[in-house]
Amino acid sequence: MSKHIAKGPYVVLSTYEQESKYGGNICVVTMANTHYEIAHSYIDPANKNYAYWRDIITLQDGGYGVIIDNLKYKVREGQVVKKFIKHWNVNEPLINADSKPKIVLTTDTQQEVIDRLAEVLL
Repeated sequence: MSKHIAKGPYVVLSTYEQESKYGGNICVVTMANTHYEIAHSYIDPANKNYAYWRDIITLQDGGYGVIIDNLKYKVREGQVVKKFIKHWNVNEPLINADSKPKIVLTTDTQQEVIDRLAEVLL
């Protein structure tokens, strides 16, 4: 397996809007997989790649559970790019916003997919 292919599938944990350091707003997608990994992607609605993520963001914002796959890590100089999360004192990998995620499963509530993830992790 290439080190650029993310170890999915991922449960989408949250999506929220924040101000971009480049101006405008972006959507932050936070997700977790069964390898005890939490990852993030930063999706700009002004970019063409937003179309790849639109349904995922809309479903999650609507309270549905979403599991996705077919993701790639963001890579710089051959290494997976990580973001330092100060509150938790950890480095978490970034998912390339140009990935073309595939929805593997949706459920009526987000709690259902979180429960499935917990069953695998415990």
